Amino acid sequence: MRKLLPPHGIDLEIGVGTGRFAVPFGIQFGIEPSRRMAEIAQGRGLAVCQAVGEALPFPDGRFDFVLLVTAICFVDDVPALLRGAWRVLKPGGRLILGFIDRSSALGRLYESRKEADKFYRYAHFYTAAQVAASRYPTRADLRSAEPNLRLGCKVCWWHSGATNQPYM
Repeated sequence: MRKLLPPHGIDLEIGVGTGRFAVPFGIQFGIEPSRRMAEIAQGRGLAVCQAVGEALPFPDGRFDFVLLVTAICFVDDVPALLRGAWRVLKPGGRLILGFIDRSSALGRLYESRKEADKFYRYAHFYTAAQVAASRYPTRADLRSAEPNLRLGCKVCWWHSGATNQPYM
């Protein structure tokens, strides 16, 4: 995932949690709905706003890239989340989405153990096709969806293009 991150710029992780990914990736800003997790991330030096991904409290075109790592499985409205992420990207910005693919071995394992798992109990796992079909951005915007076969994860990125609008 690191190779997809631009080397510099203003960046945001949606669903930053405790900052597990943001800190080593050098991400400056995060949003997190959990107060306790946001406090931990702030203690690690991140600027964190307590908010949900479907209602980002940032102006249009603010960030060079937006990162989501497993956050997609915890939101109530995936298209609203992706529309919001797209909205806050600068023209030419990048949306990077890492998620556990439901159809992978890891996705099937997590799904089968969901009820007993404190963290993933409320998660909803998606296939890469379901994420691509969410329309924000559209399938035509998908530049890369490379499976990490060892981890059973997918990493996708979309480039916002010159107009910063999803292709319809």
